[in-house]
Amino acid sequence: MKRLDCIIFIFWVITSILIYSKEQGNSLEKITEFRQQHRKTLDGRLCSAAFLHDDQTYTDCANTTSPDGTTGMYIFVSVPFFCLARREWCYVEVQLLGKGERDWDYCAGVINYDKIRIDAKRMFEGKSLEADRLNDRLNSLKMRINSMVNKYDLLCGNKHELINSRINKINDWIKKSSDSINKIEYNSNELENSKKIIKKIDEDIKKEKENLKKSDEICENVKGYENESITDGLKASYFSNPFFEGMPIISKIIKDINFIYNNKSPSPNLISSYKYSIRYTGYLLAPVSGIYTIIVDTDCSVRILINNKIVIIKGFNEIIRHINNNNNVNEIKSETNDEDNKFRYKIDNEINNTSKRISSPIELIGGEKNKIIIEISHLSNLKYEKGESSYFKLLWKSSRINEQEIGSNYLYSENFISNSRFSSVDPELFEIGLSKWKFQFVYCISN
Repeated sequence: MKRLDCIIFIFWVITSILIYSKEQGNSLEKITEFRQQHRKTLDGRLCSAAFLHDDQTYTDCANTTSPDGTTGMYIFVSVPFFCLARREWCYVEVQLLGKGERDWDYCAGVINYDKIRIDAKRMFEGKSLEADRLNDRLNSLKMRINSMVNKYDLLCGNKHELINSRINKINDWIKKSSDSINKIEYNSNELENSKKIIKKIDEDIKKEKENLKKSDEICENVKGYENESITDGLKASYFSNPFFEGMPIISKIIKDINFIYNNKSPSPNLISSYKYSIRYTGYLLAPVSGIYTIIVDTDCSVRILINNKIVIIKGFNEIIRHINNNNNVNEIKSETNDEDNKFRYKIDNEINNTSKRISSPIELIGGEKNKIIIEISHLSNLKYEKGESSYFKLLWKSSRINEQEIGSNYLYSENFISNSRFSSVDPELFEIGLSKWKFQFVYCISN
């Protein structure tokens, strides 16, 4: 019996709570009809139209203690008075719950729309008066302009119309000229395109001709011999002393044997600019037969040999001197080593003001290569000034060649023997065969 009484009591309590909450919700819904203005929080959310706090219903922001138990205060200043007032707060609308840091916040200030309307009305009235004044001024200016136009028509009249007609004609001419220029530019572009097409066709024709020349079926332009070997220059050996002693520091083939070294050496990292020597070896090709003169222009000691014969010497003494204890010369004799064409010598310790030296006439046969050795020695102790600088230039001349530098196209590092060449021979009457003599093979032509 007691259990039944407890169940009935609990059911009655739950029913009462539901009825009370429903009546309270209905009462709040009715209260929202009396909202006087839409207030917002400081973060811009809309305040609830009606909310319940501490068993009291509010339809506007409340200035009571806030839900967190604090009382916000602010000072309201109105010169010459000020007062201390509580900050108003409110709960936000139901649809905004959970979208901020908290479900309530302090209210933003109340906007006085009546004052705004009055201020706006005054501003519009002022602008209207200003517009009326501007309109009156424009009317006055319009009348003045019309008066000026009438006077201009009276004074200029037909002349003005004539000028207008001429201006129109000029504008027409300008337009026609512009059209003509555009046509010229278009035609110019077309001409450029045509030139490009013609150029491409010419290139294709040239390539086709080259391909035809290389064809195995056409032998008209095929040579019956190999081309002459390409000039590669002379072999150069660089020594770190002025006496060509020891192994060369650098050995290479160089085309341009002429040089000018200002405050430097042939190899600044390996050779001192105050003492070094250079030996060029190779072959010199004479372009045509004749009597040649070799010329050297240098401030160094130099010796030039062509076909193992000295043609120019400056600053060298190619003899072996036996010097006794008193430094007197007892015996002087010339000595060469035909095996390796190396000459023993000492450098003359004398100063020569002339930088150019000219050889005696030498007969050279055109098309033949002549062995050449050029030895250059630089020693700063033998120079009066610019001991760290040096220069060298090799020239030649003949009855058919003016004085000029010997170009790299006449210098060879090796004596390549050219193949025999035959021309203007009727193939129906002659044939080329190979005959053998002792120790050699010889090409011969017979009829």
